[in-house]
Amino acid sequence: MAGGWELLDHDQLGSEGTLIDCNGSGSGFALKDYLWIQVTFKAGTGENSGMRMRFNANNTNGDYRYRNFNNGGNDQASADAYNPMNQSPSDTDSWVYFDMFVDNKAGTYKLIESVCCLEMDSGSTYPAITQNWGRFAGTDQIKRVQVINDNAGTLDMAQYSSITVWGATPAPANDYPSLPNGTIFEESDTGKIYMFDGTSAWNEVS
Repeated sequence: MAGGWELLDHDQLGSEGTLIDCNGSGSGFALKDYLWIQVTFKAGTGENSGMRMRFNANNTNGDYRYRNFNNGGNDQASADAYNPMNQSPSDTDSWVYFDMFVDNKAGTYKLIESVCCLEMDSGSTYPAITQNWGRFAGTDQIKRVQVINDNAGTLDMAQYSSITVWGATPAPANDYPSLPNGTIFEESDTGKIYMFDGTSAWNEVS
């Protein structure tokens, strides 16, 4: 990404809790055209696992829509009040890692691509992979990301569950000055003199 990725916010549970919230200093993190969101998640002790994510605290039903493939199999599609993605299968004893990219430009719906890796607690079981493509119906730029466990947000998540948000905005195109015909340039190492032709060429002056 031209201009580089900048760390916008990070939140991690110091003990079991019901909410992970990246909200900057309280009014949202810096606005960027592209977001890279990393989530590590595990259900709290004795709780069911059902990670949910919200943008800008929006929980309007149908504003999140996604299509996903589980382990390369058949695709599924759904609309939700919380989730721009899906994890499958659900395993209460396993850590889940999400790597998500969001086109976050203002004035349009937000398109999302993510990959979810579920560790699967049994040592003899391969990790489960879910690929997601989603859309968030908000047109304002995302400046807050929250993760909860289940739709109501009443179930605990494990200690060390976290969100990290990175952002980037492409560097502007180079703005070259307009040079008039006859502009003179001297090379500092050779002393050669060149004259601009007013269009695109520099001609050596003999």
